[in-house]
Amino acid sequence: MQSIRHFFNKLEKLEPVTTGLKPLLSKAANIKAVIFDIYGTLLISASGDINAAGTSTHNFKTALEASKIKIKSANGLNNEEKLKSIFDKSLELINEQHKKSKDDGVLYPEIDILKIWTKVIGEAESKNWLQIQSDSNIKCMTVIIEILSNRVYPMPGMKKVLEKLTQMDIPLGVVSNAQFYTTIILNYFLNGNIEEKEELIWFDPDLTVYSYKFLKAKPDHTLFIPIVNNLNKIYNIKPENTLFIGNDMLNDIYPAQRVGMKTALFAGDRRSLRLRENNDLIKGIKPDFILTELNQIFKLL
Repeated sequence: MQSIRHFFNKLEKLEPVTTGLKPLLSKAANIKAVIFDIYGTLLISASGDINAAGTSTHNFKTALEASKIKIKSANGLNNEEKLKSIFDKSLELINEQHKKSKDDGVLYPEIDILKIWTKVIGEAESKNWLQIQSDSNIKCMTVIIEILSNRVYPMPGMKKVLEKLTQMDIPLGVVSNAQFYTTIILNYFLNGNIEEKEELIWFDPDLTVYSYKFLKAKPDHTLFIPIVNNLNKIYNIKPENTLFIGNDMLNDIYPAQRVGMKTALFAGDRRSLRLRENNDLIKGIKPDFILTELNQIFKLL
């Protein structure tokens, strides 16, 4: 995975864009744990959301070359035609997986992007279109595609806020629409290391939920259930003493309130703020708090 460091080091700084909303802050009632969303909350996202990132064949080609996956010149088609065919196949499989999940009753389907790319690249290799050395090449390729397709950068004060919360002995968790590379990216911003692991520094693994592992995404409130159960089991903390912070009224505030958590809408960046004012599911729903900067959380504790 160290081969991707070049792409991390080239990441340009992003600044949040003011939303115009005003903070809504007051002393919270006995908050004992804090759970975060990632994209648009802890990380600035140029696309505003992991699911809004746009991958292109150009980024795909760059990622293949950087991951030492060789495009083979054979079998009639030129390289550009092969790349387009492989790329289109990935989109086809994603759509098929979403449809199958919906047919099985999953309201908000999620995919495991690594499994998608592993299948697509494997099929291309069997056609003698590509040459790969190991599955690690595919992992690197997938991370690079994400870095190129969805520019991210830490929200101002992110690291200091998480560090201070940890020093205050407040359990930290995550519920995020995310893929395996999300922890690689976030850990890089937290400690400068590129590590192939699921654990996030300062976050309790028992309080972390990623959509790709459940093949369903927020706003499915059942993703919050493991957090609620483990907070009670491990820390004896109830949902009403837990604060969830996210930038999306539908994906974050709505499901967190359904399981009884207090909620803070993070309105720190216009690109990722999702008010969803025309969505019937959130009519009448309001966050308990509004944050425009991450460090405002300490006014709630």
